[in-house]
This record gives sequence, structure tokens and C-alpha cells, in this order.
Amino acid sequence: QFRTDEAAKVLLEVFRSCDEILTAKQPWKRTDAAEIKNIVEPIAQDIVACAKLLSPIMPETSEKIIKIFTAAEIKKSEPLFPRI
Repeated sequence: QFRTDEAAKVLLEVFRSCDEILTAKQPWKRTDAAEIKNIVEPIAQDIVACAKLLSPIMPETSEKIIKIFTAAEIKKSEPLFPRI
């Protein structure tokens, strides 16, 4: 059986966890580049891994996420989904 709903739930939980870590550690308020890298790099790796797993379900969104988080510098991008 293909349980895309269950797979999506697991991936969403990882994304939530990444968001919680970022919110708690607030790398945007830090000035030490090494410290920022130690916070952001593992989260970016988790996000890329989840995006790759998301590709069978949402290939275009997955591609956008991978492009954002594998760039030389991670920058704020356009929202992936429009607000409703």
C-alpha cells in the first residue's frame, strides 16, 4: 500500500521540529558565524533530506526547497504555497 498521507505526516513532523529548533536558538540574533553555521547547517541538511523524500508527492515544491537549501547562501525566498 502507498500511504502518502502517513509519509507526509512524518515529513511534516520533521519540518516542525526544524522550525522549533530555529525558533528556540534564534540564529538570526547571533553574530558568531561558526555558531550560526552549527545551528543552521544540520537543519538545512534535514530539510533537504525531507524535500528529497517529498519529491514523489510534490515534485515541484521539493525541487524549490532543495534549490533554496543547497545554495551557497540560504536567503529568504518566495512562499512555497499561497496564503488562503
